[in-house]
Amino acid sequence: MVVLPFTTGNYGEAHNTCWISAEGEGYIIGVIWRILLYYAPWIGVTFIITIMHVRIFRDLKSNIDINTSESVSEYTEQIMERLKLFPIINVVVVLPTLVNTLYDLIHSGGPSFVLSIIVTLPWSLLGITHAIMFARTPSVKIIL
Repeated sequence: MVVLPFTTGNYGEAHNTCWISAEGEGYIIGVIWRILLYYAPWIGVTFIITIMHVRIFRDLKSNIDINTSESVSEYTEQIMERLKLFPIINVVVVLPTLVNTLYDLIHSGGPSFVLSIIVTLPWSLLGITHAIMFARTPSVKIIL
């Protein structure tokens, strides 16, 4: 799918880290390519991940209700607390880029500098955010 922008001449330099250019006559097509090739799959994957997290969360919650051991219940509640954060982190990181792209689509004057900065900050913090979440795992805390 990544080669599809070649068919309309929209493959090349773009702002931020995008590889689909949206300049000149192919501006709107370039933005549409960005939505179809990046944001639509991202929204689909985020939706599926969120559904999986909800199912796991429900199973863990029912496990707490069934289990009488306080240590297991406490451990399960810790897992549930972290589990809630992963879909939120995904949305917080990628949502500003979608807003920026929609802004580009509506205002064909080019990207907004302020929005570009807002987009860059969460992206640059994504790795450290996941590392912090991983470090909060009880077994990792013991090693650290």
